[in-house]
Amino acid sequence: MAVLIDKCILLVCCFSLIPMDRVSLSSVSALLLAVTLSALNSYWENRVFRIAGIAAYCLFGMFFPPFCLFLPLVCYDLFAPRFHWTMLMELLPLAAAIQALPLPRLFTLLLFSGISLLLRLRTSALLDTRERYRVLRDDTKEFSLQLERKNRDLMEKQDYEIKLATLGERNRIAREIHDNVGHLLSSSILQVGALMAINRAPAVEQGLTTVKQTLSTAMDSIRSSVHNLHEESVDLFGQLTALKQQFQFCPIVLDYQVEGPMNSNLKYCFLSIVKEALSNVIKHSDATLVTIAVREHPALFQLIVQDNGAPGGLHRSGRQGIGLRNMEDRVTAFHGNLHLDDQEGFRIFVSIPKEDLL
Repeated sequence: MAVLIDKCILLVCCFSLIPMDRVSLSSVSALLLAVTLSALNSYWENRVFRIAGIAAYCLFGMFFPPFCLFLPLVCYDLFAPRFHWTMLMELLPLAAAIQALPLPRLFTLLLFSGISLLLRLRTSALLDTRERYRVLRDDTKEFSLQLERKNRDLMEKQDYEIKLATLGERNRIAREIHDNVGHLLSSSILQVGALMAINRAPAVEQGLTTVKQTLSTAMDSIRSSVHNLHEESVDLFGQLTALKQQFQFCPIVLDYQVEGPMNSNLKYCFLSIVKEALSNVIKHSDATLVTIAVREHPALFQLIVQDNGAPGGLHRSGRQGIGLRNMEDRVTAFHGNLHLDDQEGFRIFVSIPKEDLL
């Protein structure tokens, strides 16, 4: 738009140089050729075409003085922020027109040529500033997006570490209660039982029975709390993420979609199956990618481990191998289904019904 405004200004200036009382065919031809050439240079930014076209116009100007009147418009596309020898091309027709043009008109033409040069330099600087601003804006936006992504990753990592620390602390508390308080309560129950065996007095026996029942209730409550704490301390997603990071054979894509609670024994079952599957990938597969998917459905839990190795992995890994039989035993213990497929790589499909976990 800035270039178009500059050329419109120069066109008006050049048009003012034409004597209205002596409009000739050469003047009209010069006007049409100058406008056409200027428009083509704006539309088709080809350096060779631009120099050749302006050189041809200047050549006409050396033999036909009316063509010199539109040199500021034509040579606008010749000027550049840095000096180039082609910028001197305009001087040739001006030198040839010294005798043909009146002196005032020649000076005005030189003035308009200077204005053309200044407009070109100003517009080039403006366009360069706009381009640098656009690049700076894009770089700033990209940096901002990268910073937001890094902050999000940092927050996710922080939340993950806090969750691991919380689960670790729960596990520690569960062990402490089980090893210390549980042991003391068990000893107390045995001691009360021993006292009941050697003291048969009705009053004492009734009191000891009450104490034993209280201790037994407390022991059951502690066992339940320890079991719940230990079950919550098993983080299946965290364990799978750690396996993903430690596995160096090939990349792993983890798809974890479990929102509700999961039985701790089932978590250990899934972990064992995944470890055995990754071990088989290293031993028997030429895979370049492993996909692990853990999903929760309304009626079942699902585990899928698949690699992109060559077909026939089931045959190579040994259908009766101990690892695969252990997988079947673990899944059978939960009344689930295990399906193996080696048509496209090697695929382990496990489904565990929820009703058998209650």
